[in-house]
Amino acid sequence: MSEFPAVIRDFAKGLVRALRNRIRAHYDPWARFNRHGVVGDATEAERLIRNFMKAPREDRLAFVTLLALPERKG
Repeated sequence: MSEFPAVIRDFAKGLVRALRNRIRAHYDPWARFNRHGVVGDATEAERLIRNFMKAPREDRLAFVTLLALPERKG
């Protein structure tokens, strides 16, 4: 990940946070979310997506390829 531009690394971190929240929302019966926090998370996601789209195309393609393909062993 260190080879990607900062905007891609920020997007990846935001993606992980969003996935963790989704998992909590679906599987943790004690998880609580309030409107203010959810709206803030959505606003942050929009900002991360806008910045991601400003990254060079080849970096965006490399990142989504890394996500889509399984890691090769050996």
